[in-house]
Amino acid sequence: MSRKVSLDQLGYVFDQDRLYPLEENSGNDLQLEQLKKALSQVIRSRLTARQRETLYLYYYEKKKITEIATLQKVNKSTVSRTLARARINIKRYLEFYSLR
Repeated sequence: MSRKVSLDQLGYVFDQDRLYPLEENSGNDLQLEQLKKALSQVIRSRLTARQRETLYLYYYEKKKITEIATLQKVNKSTVSRTLARARINIKRYLEFYSLR
């Protein structure tokens, strides 16, 4: 089972014309870099420290929710809620960036 989150899982509908208008000749690499930059900025500036830590442990360290709960000394449900809120925040702010 892959722990990588996709934009579809976040409920984000990608509209390339609305995010950053790209020229016809440019490739997907530029578009992907722009999306990564926006996502990185959202994670750094708009998520709480706990949300960032939980996302990191879950997606990059591939820890299970129970392991994260033990590390953070909280209930499993707290970890689940934290992940859900982080995803919602990411979705909300990516939608904001796409409107600019």
